[in-house]
Amino acid sequence: MNGRLKLRTIGEEGWRLEYFIRFACLAVFFLLAKTGFAQSVSATLNPNEILIGDQVRMELDFSFPAGMTMEVADLSVIEKTEGIELLKVYPIDTVPAESGTLLHQTLLITSFDSGQYMIPQIPVRFLRGEQPQTANTNSLLLIVNPYPISQDTVQLQPIKGIVNEAKTIEDYLNVIIGMAVVGFIALLGYFIYRRRQRKETSEPVIIKRPPFEIAIEKISQLREAKLWQQNKIKEYQSELTFILREYLEERFHIKALESTSDEIVADLKQLDIEDNWQEELSKILHTADLVKFAKAIPPVEIHAAGLEQLETFVRATKPKPKPVVEEEEQEENDGTASEEEDKLDNTAEAIE
Repeated sequence: MNGRLKLRTIGEEGWRLEYFIRFACLAVFFLLAKTGFAQSVSATLNPNEILIGDQVRMELDFSFPAGMTMEVADLSVIEKTEGIELLKVYPIDTVPAESGTLLHQTLLITSFDSGQYMIPQIPVRFLRGEQPQTANTNSLLLIVNPYPISQDTVQLQPIKGIVNEAKTIEDYLNVIIGMAVVGFIALLGYFIYRRRQRKETSEPVIIKRPPFEIAIEKISQLREAKLWQQNKIKEYQSELTFILREYLEERFHIKALESTSDEIVADLKQLDIEDNWQEELSKILHTADLVKFAKAIPPVEIHAAGLEQLETFVRATKPKPKPVVEEEEQEENDGTASEEEDKLDNTAEAIE
């Protein structure tokens, strides 16, 4: 601690001495300018002894007679000096004088390494008319002292090991988010793949059975069930008329399943079927209505006769297969005209 106070005391005394020297130089420069002497430059440090990291002001003074101008002071020599850092350059101030010109500029420098550093001369360029002239400042010594180490009884303790903290959910948050993103991408890719597979897979062709086959099959099942023999007359007549209605709707495209018996009879008159079939089908429908709604009990032979008539009607109205016209092979020597006539004859026969 005493060493640091001693350094500060030395610094204050040096600061006072440097200010005295600077003012003396200004007076000399003023006299030189007044008497018409040539240009002059000087540099001083305030103070010239600092601790590591302290800042020191470097004062530059320029003096030159009338008819001469100062161009620039090359401060790069300070920046190139090892161990010295130029922190700030203040603007140039003009000092009033009766003759000639007096200029003053302040620089702020520092150092972060202890030792003694020689600041080299700074070249300053002047112009007298068109003739250039150069003047150099004086070199300066900067002393940088380290901080004094205090004498105490504190002993350094050994370095302790790293203390591991307990794991929290935040430690695994990045892993969880990464796994979630990967899972989402995989799931999205799976859905896209499945969708493409469905588009590429051709839809199965559903072959619809003809109404004739369905009706004949159900008539056989109703005959084997023997409902009316078991005194289930209502169930028998309901199934019998349902087979008839379904066949009429699928074969002749009339709304037989949703229509009443009278409406179906009216629609039958619009179909291209024989009149006797219209009467027989009307009897089957009205007999079933009497059984279902009036609870009538028709004669026993009516049940079997109705089923036989329905089967005969279905077989009679079965669609006939379209005739296949086979073209006979023509002889190689036949002309084009004879071939066209044969084709026309075959087409006419197919239409008939």
